[in-house]
Amino acid sequence: MGSRKWVGLGFAPHAGGGGKLARLDGKGPAGDHCARRRRPQRTAPVNLMFRSLQPSLGRWLLLIAALWLMGLGNSSGGDASSNIPIPQENFTVTVADRSGQKLEAKRFTWEGKVQVRGQIGNATVTLPFNKIKSLKVEPTPGEKNPTTIKASISLRAGDTVEVMIDRTSKCYGETKFGNYEIFLKDVASIEFQ
Repeated sequence: MGSRKWVGLGFAPHAGGGGKLARLDGKGPAGDHCARRRRPQRTAPVNLMFRSLQPSLGRWLLLIAALWLMGLGNSSGGDASSNIPIPQENFTVTVADRSGQKLEAKRFTWEGKVQVRGQIGNATVTLPFNKIKSLKVEPTPGEKNPTTIKASISLRAGDTVEVMIDRTSKCYGETKFGNYEIFLKDVASIEFQ
């Protein structure tokens, strides 16, 4: 080990050997404890107080951020079930449910969209509302898949299409007395105006 390596750091090999270092400023031997950089001691009571609060403050901030991100702070003020999707295009329908009740709904959507999505065989089809005249739902679940239900859709062009649709899909709309939502499994028919 030459002294050249240690000169840049302010230390040189000690004349006595033994792997010790000597300070170049002549103030005595330097051990490993001098070679390491030490942090200055914080002795002010204010610093000690903040040091003890930092972990708990960080935990509180993390908890508040997590709750906010999970949506527990609903800013709308109302319950979420009273909010319905508002489409860009307004479709008015007459919905009849399984109990025989009929009502007119405006701003009608299917899962928040202005289209019906279903299966014909192995293919998925999407039928926009502006092409649909009416939809009739059979009350029994699909034979191959109990999560689907058969619907017969009459198109404005005169054709009829039978599709399998998810039973738990929801329809939304606005009535004269308030918001409306219904599962497809509870619908008997929908007439588009």
